[in-house]
Amino acid sequence: MQKDTVTVVDTIVTPPVALTDTVVLHQTDTITIQKDRLKVKIMRSFDTIRVDAVCDTDTIISVMEVPVERVVYKERETPMQKLQRLALYLLGALVLWKVIEAKLLKREKPRILSNIYNITLNI
Repeated sequence: MQKDTVTVVDTIVTPPVALTDTVVLHQTDTITIQKDRLKVKIMRSFDTIRVDAVCDTDTIISVMEVPVERVVYKERETPMQKLQRLALYLLGALVLWKVIEAKLLKREKPRILSNIYNITLNI
């Protein structure tokens, strides 16, 4: 088995969080506080204080590389492919045999016509 690395990208989205609260007072004023994703708005209207707090959504992306083992598939040879390979080897051996027989052994072929000619002359 071979080692391979898979990259996993995981995205998490946090939902927004909102909070509203009311306090009763006797004057009018508005205060807004904002830091990063948090926004707090305090509204004072006569005897009422209204607090709106909103934390915007956030996206957290986590990237990790995880080593995994990779399976390598090897195709098997079909019976027909085995038979073709065997036939090719046999054909190659036969051709090689004929080349060796013709070149290295240099057998002379019998000359039938010359033998017949010699026989006719002797008669």
